Amino acid sequence: MTGFQPVYTGSIPVSRILTMKEQFASWYNAYYKHLLVLPAIVLVLSFISLGTMYAETGTFFAQDISLTGGTALTLFDTVLSPDSLVTSLQQQFPDIQARAITDIRTGAQKALYIETKAEAEPLRTAVEKIVTYPLTPENSSVEFSGALLSSQFYQQLMQALVVAFLLMAVMVFSIFAEKPYLKSLALMLTLSTTIALLPGIRTVAGLAVFGIICSACYGLWYGTGKRALIFGIALFSLIFPSIAFPLLTGILCLLLFIGYARVSLPSAAVALAAFADIIMTLALVNVLGIEMSLAGIIALLMLIGYSVDTDILLTARLLKERTGTLNQRLWEACKTGVTMTLTALVAVGISLWFVASYSDTLAQIFTIMLFGLLFDLFNTWITNASILKWFLEGRA
Repeated sequence: MTGFQPVYTGSIPVSRILTMKEQFASWYNAYYKHLLVLPAIVLVLSFISLGTMYAETGTFFAQDISLTGGTALTLFDTVLSPDSLVTSLQQQFPDIQARAITDIRTGAQKALYIETKAEAEPLRTAVEKIVTYPLTPENSSVEFSGALLSSQFYQQLMQALVVAFLLMAVMVFSIFAEKPYLKSLALMLTLSTTIALLPGIRTVAGLAVFGIICSACYGLWYGTGKRALIFGIALFSLIFPSIAFPLLTGILCLLLFIGYARVSLPSAAVALAAFADIIMTLALVNVLGIEMSLAGIIALLMLIGYSVDTDILLTARLLKERTGTLNQRLWEACKTGVTMTLTALVAVGISLWFVASYSDTLAQIFTIMLFGLLFDLFNTWITNASILKWFLEGRA
């Protein structure tokens, strides 16, 4: 007998696992502030990408005909290939694009989808010459939108996107800010900006005025010693929309964010993470050469809601709970939040795979959501988590 010889099973001892966790915690505590450099670099590059696009085209991202105006023609042809059609029409319509619509089960071509910024009649005539038969409602479908109408619709969508972001930010501020009168002031100014950004919509204006009055009453009731300020802001909020112009609105939005950062840094961190999700997603869309449509703008509106969920989870877990250490609460929030986001990513990825072959609208929605959720992982668990840890350790 040479004695008992231990057999290596390939598993790591528990003590070693604990040591690895401790080493990671030690590394994170030492370098979590340095991690903020990564999202800062990505955000700056994203701004450069959007700025370059604006300098070249006058818009921050490429737009398809649903936002610029043009013609979309669906041809129910199972033989003609999109490449040959584009080759035949490109000289007459330089911006023309075409793709095949296929059956999701068999992959067989069902139709061709053609779009260009040109008017409908010249495109119809040119396609008829190629296919050698007249286009009728039975074998084709034509949709045309004017440039002026599409431009107005685009502006309204962008205004709605800004309003949605502001309302999200002020609601987060109202949850995590500590002083009632500050919540009242922020809500009144945000609702006033909402009226200015969405003029002529009586329902929005009526609800916003009602909200301003309720916010003023709330601030006057709880804001001891601040009644004159609250009353003055309430009057300004009711008068401001009638004299507002874009520069004043932009300045007010900037002042609101500065106020969030000075009074409630956790609220500003949530807003910053959601803002970064949108900016980085738009930059990636530009890099990949994707033309944004109405569906893409709607996806950005959805992204605001999706991206803020994990940020609120993280902030509430770190600020409201008192059990365990800061790192333990951060780790528990990370496990829950990452699980939520990964579940959404799987669902969105599978949906994109199913619809990519037959619906450009749904494909763009799911693509934007996929990009946004990936950036949300980055901005929530590096940007927001580092800012909150820094804030809480400084306050301790």
